[in-house]
Amino acid sequence: MDIQKNKLTDNNFTDDFFEPGHLVVKMKETAIAIVGWLSVLIPVGIIIVIVNQGELDFGTLRIPFHELITFFEALIILLVSIFIMVGFFSISMAMIQRRRKKRILEVWPTFDPQNQEEIKNKLSQFADQKFGNDEFRTNIKHYRVRPSQNILDDELQRIVKDASLEGRK
Repeated sequence: MDIQKNKLTDNNFTDDFFEPGHLVVKMKETAIAIVGWLSVLIPVGIIIVIVNQGELDFGTLRIPFHELITFFEALIILLVSIFIMVGFFSISMAMIQRRRKKRILEVWPTFDPQNQEEIKNKLSQFADQKFGNDEFRTNIKHYRVRPSQNILDDELQRIVKDASLEGRK
């Protein structure tokens, strides 16, 4: 039952915010959300005050409504131009990535799938011989490697090379 439960939850997305514990993550993400909402609500509040009073008044700083309108028009022009540049960049990058993906899918594979299967089988046989069968290796919690089980520096490369040569015959 435990193995089936792991298989079911392995593919699901998990977020530390919604799991028990993780208090620091929850506090940090909540603070970020509050700062984000304040960065939206404070300018909206300032604009509402300006529209209702007809001017912006910060103590000795007094800006009339018509100058604020000119400032906001310039700000809107700047933001719209930035939005157009970001949109152009995003659309062009999406087109480039789509073209790359299409070109990659059209290219024939650079490896032989049957040969790859033979290599996997050879490596699996090697692992079974050295460390026991797959079920044993998967379910064991602690394992001490004997000196005779150590893998030589180029042993795996040699197995792959031998399997590749056998696959070409």
